[in-house]
Amino acid sequence: MANYNSTEKRFPNAVEGMLAGRGLAFEADAPLEVIDFFSLDDEYDLDSEAIISSTIRREPFHRPSVIRKHRRTFAPLVWPDVFKHALDNVNDNAAISNHVLDTNKQKTAPYAGVGEEIIRELGRLTPGWAGENSVPPPDSVLRDVLTVTTLLPAEVIEPETEVDPDDGSVILRWMNEDSTSSFSLTFLGRGEVGGFLSSHPTVPAWKIRISETAHITSKIMSEGVLELITR
Repeated sequence: MANYNSTEKRFPNAVEGMLAGRGLAFEADAPLEVIDFFSLDDEYDLDSEAIISSTIRREPFHRPSVIRKHRRTFAPLVWPDVFKHALDNVNDNAAISNHVLDTNKQKTAPYAGVGEEIIRELGRLTPGWAGENSVPPPDSVLRDVLTVTTLLPAEVIEPETEVDPDDGSVILRWMNEDSTSSFSLTFLGRGEVGGFLSSHPTVPAWKIRISETAHITSKIMSEGVLELITR
């Protein structure tokens, strides 16, 4: 496992100043290099793609910082060894990503459970994990898995996770109790997710861009799939 004795870093002064200027309280109780997702106020516009492209791998997982605005609390997920990205602007009072956890809600984002565990396990893989030439999932795969796992319903069952040692691609697979039916999500790190429901031969396999979250959600919530992946 990687060693995380990295030099402690804080938000760039410009970012801390921007937060203070917008009336936001900032708390930090652990080393940070970047805060991925949060809610800010008007006048700003965030380049969310730059933030999403942060390297999101390897543990430990931290939730050391909260940004409080009004009565809403957002607890972003922060990783230690990630690239810094400039925060150009921030959008109108909106949580920039599905990956924000609204801790004031009774149900937190599903990623806080099953999805987090999947990313944690994938992040433990290092080069050579399954033989001399085996590779861990690349950042592009982890990024796509992260996005899609936030779309899973709160009652989702933890899937089987398969990693191809040759290219690091990932398959999440759910099966019924007698192994006669399955649903799989495939991530190749190309900004797409592939889905296949084996119990419905008339329903073709599909491939959707990761950015099309509404379309992906409609597939996940469809009849047959929901029965397999939830309790």
